[in-house]
This record gives sequence, C-alpha cells and structure tokens, in this order.
Amino acid sequence: MDGVVLDSSEQPLPGAVVIALPQSARNYSGDLSRTATADQYGHFVLHGLANVAYCIYALEAAPDDAYYDPDFLTDYASSAVGISISSGSHYEVKLHAASIDSQ
Repeated sequence: MDGVVLDSSEQPLPGAVVIALPQSARNYSGDLSRTATADQYGHFVLHGLANVAYCIYALEAAPDDAYYDPDFLTDYASSAVGISISSGSHYEVKLHAASIDSQ
C-alpha cells in the first residue's frame, strides 16, 4: 500500500506518521501492525500488510510508540480509513492527517 498524506489545506505533509492496525486486534503491538513516515512529498509506503482488514491512521506527529496504545488512537478513530487487504492487490490511498494538538 502506498499513498499521500495531506494536511488540512490539502497540501502534502512531510513527516506525517502513518499507522496500519488490524481492525480486530486487541493488542496493537502484534506482528500485523505497520508504520511509515511520509517523505518530503507526503508520500508513504506500507510494506508487508497481511490479508486482513486494517484501520489506517495518519497523524501530523505521534509520541514514540503511542500508536500501540488503544486509548491514544481512540481520539483519532473518526479520521481512520478502513481497508481490507487482498493478496496480490495494490492499494493507493489519500489520507488526511489528524493533528494531535487539536484533540
């Protein structure tokens, strides 16, 4: 999966944190979770996603490993994108970053 992270002005957001967590996971620190950081153009790539349904989050910034805390991510659930991964498929997404300051 790859895509671009945009800010509230629809501009690419370098350095945004992208988090993919299985929708059914009770413990977010499992082997199926993935993270990426957007490059200078707001582009990101998530490698190694399993054939499960994920919630994809984009945050302007995140404290180290805070995304493994379900309570932390609850505040951003409305901005998450749900997607079911199928083997052999390629996914491109456009994400809008949530600001941790606005929560």
